[in-house]
Amino acid sequence: MAYFEKDIPRVYSTLFKMFLVIIPTFSLLIGFSSASTIHLIPHSHCDAGYRLSFDDYYKSQVHSILDSVIQALHEDKARKFVWEEVSFLSKWWMEDASTEQKDTLRELLSEKRLEFIGGGWVMHDEAVTNTYTINTQLSLGLDFLSKELNTRPKYEWHIDPFGHSLLMPELYSALQYKGIVINRIPNDIKQRMRETKSLEFYWTSPYSNASMFTHVLGEHYSTPTMLGLDTKERAESFVSTCKTRLSWSRTNHLLVPFGNDFAFFNASEHFSTMDKIVAYINSRSDDFGMTVQYSTLNDYFTAVLNSGASFPYVNGGDFFPYIACYPCLSERCNGVKGVLDSPCGYLIDDGYWSGFFTSKPSQKTLARKQNSVTFALQSLLAFSQTNDAHVLDSLLLCKETLSLLSHHDAITGTSFPNCYEDYDNRLMSAISSGLNSTAILKEIALCGKQVSLLSADIPNTLQKLNDDNVAVAVLYNPDGHNRSLYSEIDLPPSLCVQVSELSTSGELLSIPYQQVKDKVYIPGQFEPFGIKVMFVTKKTCSQEKQEGSNADRAMTLNNGVISLSFDAYNRLSEWSNSISKDDMEISVNFVEYFEKKAPSFVPHSVCDGTNVYTFVPDEGSKAVINDTTVLPIIQTASGPLMWEIQQNIPTDSCPIKIAYRLFKPINKNDLYNYFVEVQPTVGPLPDLRDMSISIAFNTNLNSKNSFTTYTSGFYPMSRVYEMDVPLQKNYYPLVGRAHLRDNGDNKAFVIATKRPMGVTANEGRMELLTHRRLQMLDDPRGDDTSIINDTMLLGLINSADVDSVSLHGMQQIQSPILVHVAVVENKEKWTTSCSTDSWSPFSQPMDDNIHIISVERLTASSTDSNHRIGMSKLD
Repeated sequence: MAYFEKDIPRVYSTLFKMFLVIIPTFSLLIGFSSASTIHLIPHSHCDAGYRLSFDDYYKSQVHSILDSVIQALHEDKARKFVWEEVSFLSKWWMEDASTEQKDTLRELLSEKRLEFIGGGWVMHDEAVTNTYTINTQLSLGLDFLSKELNTRPKYEWHIDPFGHSLLMPELYSALQYKGIVINRIPNDIKQRMRETKSLEFYWTSPYSNASMFTHVLGEHYSTPTMLGLDTKERAESFVSTCKTRLSWSRTNHLLVPFGNDFAFFNASEHFSTMDKIVAYINSRSDDFGMTVQYSTLNDYFTAVLNSGASFPYVNGGDFFPYIACYPCLSERCNGVKGVLDSPCGYLIDDGYWSGFFTSKPSQKTLARKQNSVTFALQSLLAFSQTNDAHVLDSLLLCKETLSLLSHHDAITGTSFPNCYEDYDNRLMSAISSGLNSTAILKEIALCGKQVSLLSADIPNTLQKLNDDNVAVAVLYNPDGHNRSLYSEIDLPPSLCVQVSELSTSGELLSIPYQQVKDKVYIPGQFEPFGIKVMFVTKKTCSQEKQEGSNADRAMTLNNGVISLSFDAYNRLSEWSNSISKDDMEISVNFVEYFEKKAPSFVPHSVCDGTNVYTFVPDEGSKAVINDTTVLPIIQTASGPLMWEIQQNIPTDSCPIKIAYRLFKPINKNDLYNYFVEVQPTVGPLPDLRDMSISIAFNTNLNSKNSFTTYTSGFYPMSRVYEMDVPLQKNYYPLVGRAHLRDNGDNKAFVIATKRPMGVTANEGRMELLTHRRLQMLDDPRGDDTSIINDTMLLGLINSADVDSVSLHGMQQIQSPILVHVAVVENKEKWTTSCSTDSWSPFSQPMDDNIHIISVERLTASSTDSNHRIGMSKLD
C-alpha cells in the first residue's frame, strides 16, 4: 500500500488505497532482454454528436472516413484498423455502402485486419447513464454486428468518457470480453501509474468478484507528436517517445494509438505517411531496439497476456471526478508555470469535472422521460401479440434515440447548441412516437385490435369532456412487480372530475381519488406489467378552501404514518415515522454558487475555470434561507389521500419554489410508508452570471464523512467527503439514488431522483446540484435558460433495507404508471370494443429481490415466445 501512497497528493490518496498490488518485486525492475514490439492501433474517434449533429458528422466526415479506410486496408495487407461506433457503421452499411465495399469489409474481418471493438451503438458516458440505457445501446450495437457481420467484439475501447465507473469490469466480464482500454483518469493518478508500471491491471468488481484486464492509455488517444522535417527525424522522435512509454510498461509490448478525432478522412495518405516511418524503424530495429507493426486490440492484448508478466489488482473504486489539471502534466502549461508557484496558477484546486453531472439539466430530464417511455414500450411489446410495423419502427426509433443520447457528449450536456437542439428534437420525436405506439399496444391487449381511441395528449383530449360523455383512462405498470402506487392525470384548467371503475355488473362505481387544482391523484394496485381501465366523468366544481401564508403557527403534514413538522417560519424541521418509530431533525436550504472564470493569462485550452465539464465555485456563494427567513405558503392540500405544502423561497437571484407531499399508504407494505415526495422548481437562472443552484438537506444523522451513491443507479458505491480538498472534488454522479447512514442508530436517509445530477454529503447533510447556467462568451454550451421542475423522493428507512427500498423508490419515480385517455360518447362505446378492463402477462409477480433491467421479444414474430430478459438479484 505504501508503495502507491508515497508522495501522492492528499486529494487522491483514498483512491490509491484501493490498489492491491500482487506482483513479485523483480517484475518492476527487470529489463527487456529482447526487442520491444510497438503496436500501432489505427483508429478514428468519431463522436456521435458534439460540435455538429450526428447526421452532419456522418455526411461531412464519417461517410468518407469509412469509405477511405476500407480502400486503404484493401491496398496493403500490412495495414489494420479498429472501429468503435456502431451507430455510424450501421448508417453507412444500410444506406451507402456498395456491395463491393461490404464484401471487402467481410474479407477484412476474416483476415483479422479490421476489428470491431466495444460494440456499442456509441461510446457511452459512464457517469450519468443508467443500466437500462447502457444495456440498450450495447444490445443495439452487438445485435447489428451479429446479424449483419456475424462478429462479436472481445475488447472495449473507452478512451473519451469523462471518468470511468466500476460498472466497466462488472459489465464486460459478464459479456465475456477479454480486456478494456480506458483513458480519462485523473492526471496525477495516471502519473503515479506510469511511475509504478501500473497502467495495466486487473480491475475487480466487489459485486461479483469479476476481474477485467484493463489498460490505461499513458497519454492521449491521438498519434504521438513526431518532430522533424523528414522521415529519419520523425522516426527518431517516435522512437524516443516509445522508449519513454516503454519505461511505464511491465512488458516489451507497447500500445500506441494511431489516430485522433475524425482521423483517416484520407486513409491512404494517412497510412502512407506512417508506412515510411514504420519501414525506417524496422530496417534499423537492432539499433532502435524495437519493431513497429499495425495491430488490433486482439493482437496487443494477446501478446501482453501471453508475456508472462504479473499485473496489479485494483479492488473496487472508480475514477470520479476526473481532473485533467492536478497537477497539469501537459507541455501546454509551460507558458503559465511559475504563476503562484503551481503548474496551473491558482487553478490548481479547480478543474474537477463534476459540473457535467448536472449540466444541461433540461436535456437530462427529457432523456430520462424518453428512457421511461422506451422501457414501457419495449416491455409491453415483448408480451404483445402483434407485428404492427408502426410499433416495431417506433421501438427501433426509441432504442436508437436512447442509445444516441448515452453518448459521452450527449447526456453529459457538453455538446454545442446545434447538436444539443438536434438531440432535443430526436428525444421529443421518440417520446411522441413511443407514447403513440404504447397506446396501440394497450388497445391490442384490451380490445384484441387497434381501435384508435387512446391518446397521450391528456389535457387537450380531456378538453372534450363534458356532461354528456365519458373519458376512459388506461393505466400501464411498466414493472415486473406488484405495485401499490398513485397515478397522476393532468387536467385542463377549471375541469373537475369524478373517477370510477367498472363493476362486475357493468356499472360505474366511484373509487378513491383526490383532485388538487389541475391534477388528479388515483391510488391503485397493479399486477406485473399490468393494465387497468378507469373512467373519468365531469362534475361540478366545489369551492376550494383557500389557505395562505401563516407565519405565526407551526404546521404539520401527516398521512397516518409519516409526520413532517414545520416551524413558525414554515421551514421543515422534523420527520417522524409511527411504524418504524424512527425520527430525525431535517431542514432544507438552497445554495447559490457563483462560478469562477479562468484568468486572462491562462490559455483557454489548459485549465479554464468553470465550464460545462467543470464545477468551480467562486467567492460569494451563499445559502438562500437564513435563520429569520419566512417561507410564504402558496398552496396546501389536506387529504384525504394527499397532503401538500407548496412554498416560495425568497431570493433575489431567480425564482425558486418547493412542494412537500405525503400520500396515504395503500397497504402496509407499500413505499408510501417510507417516502416523502419533494418537488423543487428552480429557474430560469439570471443573466450575466455563471451560476449553479443546489438543494441541501440537513439532518441530525450521524453519518460522519461517508455517504453512498449507486453506479449507473444500481451498484452501491461508498464515498468519503474529504475536508482538505475543494468542494467540487467531493461531488459525485447521482444516478437515481443516494443515501446517508446513521453510524449510531439503525437508520438511513435516502434520496431518489428522476434524472442524474451531482451530489455530495457530509455530517448528516446531503446536497444535490440541481441547475446550472453558464454564459461564457466563447462557449455557448452552458446557457440553459430552462425552468427545472424536479421530483424526488426522500426516505427515512431501516439501514438494513436501504439498497432494496431505495431501488424500489427509484423505480417508482423513474417508471411511473403510464396513462392514456380517450373521450367517448358513453362507457358502452368503450366496453363494446374492449371487453376486458384489466390485463397482465404474468400470473405471478417477480420476487422483490429480483430487478428487471430490460425485457424484449427476440424476433418480430407475434407468436414467438422467445424473450430476452435482463435481470439482477439483490442480495
